[in-house]
Amino acid sequence: MSTSQQEPFEEEHLLTPEEVAGIEARKQAAIRAAQETPGTCTKHLRLSIDFHITIAGTPPDDDGLSEPDPVYHARQARLLAAVKSNPAVLKQWMDDLIVSQMQQKGWSYWEMLTGGEIAFKDLLAPAIATLSEDDQAFFAEYDQAGYFEDGINLFQASFTIEEEPAVVVDMDADDEEEMEQPMKKYTITVQQSGDQFEATVLEIGVTVTGPTFDIAMMEAQRAIVVGMIAEEQAKRKREGDD
Repeated sequence: MSTSQQEPFEEEHLLTPEEVAGIEARKQAAIRAAQETPGTCTKHLRLSIDFHITIAGTPPDDDGLSEPDPVYHARQARLLAAVKSNPAVLKQWMDDLIVSQMQQKGWSYWEMLTGGEIAFKDLLAPAIATLSEDDQAFFAEYDQAGYFEDGINLFQASFTIEEEPAVVVDMDADDEEEMEQPMKKYTITVQQSGDQFEATVLEIGVTVTGPTFDIAMMEAQRAIVVGMIAEEQAKRKREGDD
């Protein structure tokens, strides 16, 4: 098999932390250089998820476990009424519901966006079919060897993604000024430390870890959401004090 740059079969050895850092630095430098080449472009995509939260007029009178208790139910009803009459508390409660809802979503939920999990070789097949026979044979050999992703690593590195922080907007709100506030941007850096990946959100000085790059990124995004909720809570507290 003729491979001009990448060999799928190489003797493995355990990399030291210094070697890992050096490889990552070299990789990131190459990515930055590639983004300065002619033909570089930026695509802006938006993932939109609407949440519809139904708030009952009065709480359910039965939890399915205990016998209905009118006194207990009355307390729950008064608490519900108090929260509904306090916009700041109600918003924070609903924000927390949304965060909990998103945390429960597994990978299969997100794969629905693309119609289910699709192997890279199948996703790229129409594009590869337009290449020369030599190129098609190259990718076919990697596929047959079970190392298809190793044969497209620089192609994958051609794409870098930065996401803007999630913002919860009350679609029923009349305060247009609040809805048009510019979104704060966050920078997440990830580096491997031993068998863990450390993700740091520079703007809030928080570092989280995960066994994989993707999980570390998810934990960092979760930290951003928690930070945003805390910031909003502090803002509303200051407004209340004023």
